[in-house]
Amino acid sequence: MKGKSVKSVDKPRPGFLDPALYFLLAGFLIPAWPILVWMHRRFFEQDSYYSHGWLIPPAIAFLVWERRDRGEGIPRRPELFGAALCLAALGIYLAARYFGADFPAAWALVAAVGGAVASLEGLRRIKPLLAPFSLLLLMIPLPGVWLLALTARLKLASARVGIALARGLGFDASLDGVEVILPGSPPGPNLTIGPACSGLRSLLVFGALGLFLALLLPLRPLKKILLLILALLLAPLNNLLRVLGLILARRLGGPAWVEGFPHLVLGLAVFAFCLLLYFQVLRWITAEKES
Repeated sequence: MKGKSVKSVDKPRPGFLDPALYFLLAGFLIPAWPILVWMHRRFFEQDSYYSHGWLIPPAIAFLVWERRDRGEGIPRRPELFGAALCLAALGIYLAARYFGADFPAAWALVAAVGGAVASLEGLRRIKPLLAPFSLLLLMIPLPGVWLLALTARLKLASARVGIALARGLGFDASLDGVEVILPGSPPGPNLTIGPACSGLRSLLVFGALGLFLALLLPLRPLKKILLLILALLLAPLNNLLRVLGLILARRLGGPAWVEGFPHLVLGLAVFAFCLLLYFQVLRWITAEKES
């Protein structure tokens, strides 16, 4: 008695991804090396906004590992679209590298990797991977010109709100450009609101933390969105408290209180307070049992 032949084209594959795919991904390390070097420099430059950058890849890897079983039972269907996307993205990457445009080159390489994976595994099997890789939005540094324009607006807004809060507490304060004028304060240079006081760094850090927890925790979609929004709201709160603290320190203690070690302690204390506040809110959000 002859057995019936079974087609294996759409047979579900065990595991999450084909082991051979990892060798393909390793091959992308060669074109990725210049981009990784560029990001490393940006992460560790003075007053970097992306000092958290190397924490993102382990976070993505952990989220992918947590989702590894979601691809089981889904047929492996290679797609021509993935190969076309990979080739087109590699072309954009080479052009961007030729003109020294590292930001578009980085995103083109991400698209090339995604296209390569889709060309072998199919979009359905890699769908659980897409959400964790959204963390790359908070890792790949924006162009310097964009950051300069953004920080200029943010630090001016922070200075204005900080002065308004100081006046609300009864302190005479005014703004001259990015310098805070405090009549009656100890003699010395005026307090200058620098790029570090723009709040962009705390926005990126709290945004990355909120997005990671929203992807990790088994919450309903509305609670995940709420968790991310609260993280983004804590960033300006952290910055405003920091600016207000600097204004009060300069008014009461003089220039020595807003430089060096006191400045560092103030920044860390405010950040720790906001972080504890966020985890307390997280505790409230997750207190209700998910149905």
